[in-house]
Amino acid sequence: MRQIPGVQIQDQDIFKIELYTPKLKGLSYKDLQLASMINGFDFDKYKLTPMEDIKEVRKIKRQQQIDAETAKIQDEIAQSAFKFGSSKFKKSD
Repeated sequence: MRQIPGVQIQDQDIFKIELYTPKLKGLSYKDLQLASMINGFDFDKYKLTPMEDIKEVRKIKRQQQIDAETAKIQDEIAQSAFKFGSSKFKKSD
């Protein structure tokens, strides 16, 4: 039985993977193995964001932008505080 996951490119940086075995009208053991491998990816390393619904894309992208901007501001504050010799301001993790 040949099993090929359905992959759709929905936007420049968004793609969808569907696992389904038509003959079984559902998921096979190999589908579940592949799903497990995908779930095991280091999403941060490859800058991937798993999502359940395409409608979440804008919300997730905006939250990532906010997080990046917040981290940058915190770093700038910590560096400024260090320059002035203040130990009160330290970056919180």
